[in-house]
Amino acid sequence: MPTRHDPFTAMAGDDWEIRVTLLDENNAPYVNPQILWALVDRQGRLKIGSGYSVSTINATSGQYAIIIPAAVTEPLAIGTYTDTIRIIDSGGVTSTLAVGAIHVAADPWSAAIVGQQMINISLSGTSRFKAVAG
Repeated sequence: MPTRHDPFTAMAGDDWEIRVTLLDENNAPYVNPQILWALVDRQGRLKIGSGYSVSTINATSGQYAIIIPAAVTEPLAIGTYTDTIRIIDSGGVTSTLAVGAIHVAADPWSAAIVGQQMINISLSGTSRFKAVAG
Protein backbone atom coordinates (compact mmCIF):
# COMPACT_ATOMS: atom_id res chain seq x y z
CA MET A 1 0.00 0.00 0.00
CA PRO A 2 1.50 3.36 -0.98
CA THR A 3 2.22 6.01 1.62
CA ARG A 4 0.08 9.14 1.37
CA HIS A 5 2.30 12.22 1.52
CA ASP A 6 1.16 15.50 3.04
CA PRO A 7 -0.54 17.84 0.56
CA PHE A 8 1.43 20.87 -0.57
CA THR A 9 1.02 23.86 -2.88
CA ALA A 10 3.11 24.55 -5.96
CA MET A 11 2.96 27.34 -8.53
CA ALA A 12 2.30 26.58 -12.19
CA GLY A 13 5.13 28.03 -14.25
CA ASP A 14 7.75 27.41 -11.56
CA ASP A 15 10.43 24.73 -11.47
CA TRP A 16 9.38 22.07 -8.96
CA GLU A 17 11.78 19.95 -6.94
CA ILE A 18 10.21 17.11 -4.99
CA ARG A 19 12.66 15.46 -2.60
CA VAL A 20 11.94 11.88 -1.60
CA THR A 21 13.48 9.21 0.58
CA LEU A 22 12.63 5.78 -0.79
CA LEU A 23 12.65 2.96 1.75
CA ASP A 24 11.35 -0.60 1.59
CA GLU A 25 9.09 -2.25 4.19
CA ASN A 26 12.17 -2.96 6.34
CA ASN A 27 13.30 0.70 6.18
CA ALA A 28 16.19 -0.26 3.91
CA PRO A 29 16.85 2.29 1.15
CA TYR A 30 16.12 1.53 -2.46
CA VAL A 31 19.48 2.06 -4.10
CA ASN A 32 19.37 3.41 -7.67
CA PRO A 33 15.88 2.24 -8.63
CA GLN A 34 14.18 3.46 -11.78
CA ILE A 35 11.91 6.25 -10.47
CA LEU A 36 8.68 7.15 -12.23
CA TRP A 37 6.54 10.16 -11.36
CA ALA A 38 3.14 11.21 -12.66
CA LEU A 39 0.57 13.94 -12.03
CA VAL A 40 -3.15 13.39 -12.73
CA ASP A 41 -6.13 15.71 -12.44
CA ARG A 42 -9.32 15.04 -10.46
CA GLN A 43 -10.77 13.08 -13.38
CA GLY A 44 -7.73 10.79 -13.45
CA ARG A 45 -6.34 12.27 -16.68
CA LEU A 46 -2.56 12.24 -16.96
CA LYS A 47 -1.25 15.82 -16.93
CA ILE A 48 2.48 15.16 -16.49
CA GLY A 49 4.10 11.81 -17.13
CA SER A 50 7.27 12.88 -18.89
CA GLY A 51 9.54 15.89 -19.19
CA TYR A 52 10.86 15.59 -15.63
CA SER A 53 14.23 14.33 -14.42
CA VAL A 54 15.45 12.46 -11.36
CA SER A 55 18.58 13.45 -9.50
CA THR A 56 20.37 11.35 -6.88
CA ILE A 57 20.98 13.18 -3.61
CA ASN A 58 22.34 10.22 -1.62
CA ALA A 59 21.74 6.77 -3.11
CA THR A 60 22.99 4.87 -0.06
CA SER A 61 20.24 6.44 2.05
CA GLY A 62 17.60 6.32 -0.72
CA GLN A 63 17.38 10.11 -1.22
CA TYR A 64 16.41 11.47 -4.64
CA ALA A 65 14.95 14.62 -6.18
CA ILE A 66 12.30 14.68 -8.88
CA ILE A 67 12.73 17.87 -10.89
CA ILE A 68 9.88 19.18 -13.02
CA PRO A 69 10.87 22.20 -15.14
CA ALA A 70 8.79 25.37 -15.40
CA ALA A 71 7.97 24.68 -19.06
CA VAL A 72 6.23 21.46 -17.97
CA THR A 73 4.28 23.00 -15.05
CA GLU A 74 3.30 26.22 -16.87
CA PRO A 75 0.26 24.77 -18.72
CA LEU A 76 -1.35 23.42 -15.53
CA ALA A 77 -4.67 24.99 -14.62
CA ILE A 78 -5.38 26.00 -11.04
CA GLY A 79 -6.66 23.02 -9.05
CA THR A 80 -5.83 19.99 -6.97
CA TYR A 81 -3.92 17.16 -8.59
CA THR A 82 -2.64 13.78 -7.40
CA ASP A 83 0.97 12.81 -7.86
CA THR A 84 2.30 9.27 -7.71
CA ILE A 85 5.82 7.94 -7.22
CA ARG A 86 6.52 4.47 -8.55
CA ILE A 87 9.80 2.58 -8.69
CA ILE A 88 11.18 -0.41 -10.51
CA ASP A 89 13.85 -1.98 -8.31
CA SER A 90 17.00 -3.82 -9.41
CA GLY A 91 15.05 -7.10 -9.39
CA GLY A 92 12.45 -5.72 -11.80
CA VAL A 93 9.72 -5.43 -9.16
CA THR A 94 7.37 -2.48 -9.74
CA SER A 95 6.00 -0.75 -6.63
CA THR A 96 3.96 2.40 -6.12
CA LEU A 97 5.47 3.99 -3.02
CA ALA A 98 3.65 7.30 -2.51
CA VAL A 99 0.64 9.30 -3.61
CA GLY A 100 -0.70 12.64 -2.50
CA ALA A 101 -2.29 15.94 -3.34
CA ILE A 102 -0.57 18.89 -4.94
CA HIS A 103 -2.57 22.12 -4.97
CA VAL A 104 -1.51 24.05 -8.06
CA ALA A 105 -1.77 27.84 -7.95
CA ALA A 106 -2.21 29.70 -11.22
CA ASP A 107 0.80 31.14 -12.99
CA PRO A 108 0.23 34.92 -12.97
CA TRP A 109 2.80 35.32 -15.77
CA SER A 110 1.18 32.74 -18.06
CA ALA A 111 0.90 33.57 -21.74
CA ALA A 112 -2.47 31.85 -21.77
CA ILE A 113 -4.55 34.84 -20.69
CA VAL A 114 -8.13 34.64 -21.90
CA GLY A 115 -10.21 37.70 -22.80
CA GLN A 116 -7.35 40.18 -22.94
CA GLN A 117 -8.13 43.83 -23.38
CA MET A 118 -5.95 46.91 -23.34
CA ILE A 119 -6.53 49.48 -20.63
CA ASN A 120 -4.73 52.68 -19.75
CA ILE A 121 -3.60 53.26 -16.20
CA SER A 122 -2.59 56.72 -15.09
CA LEU A 123 0.03 56.96 -12.36
CA SER A 124 0.79 60.07 -10.34
CA GLY A 125 3.32 62.29 -12.08
CA THR A 126 3.95 61.99 -15.81
CA SER A 127 4.43 58.21 -16.06
CA ARG A 128 1.91 56.35 -18.22
CA PHE A 129 1.88 52.77 -19.38
CA LYS A 130 -0.51 50.29 -20.93
CA ALA A 131 -1.44 47.13 -19.05
CA VAL A 132 -3.11 43.95 -20.19
CA ALA A 133 -6.11 42.97 -18.08
CA GLY A 134 -8.08 39.75 -18.31
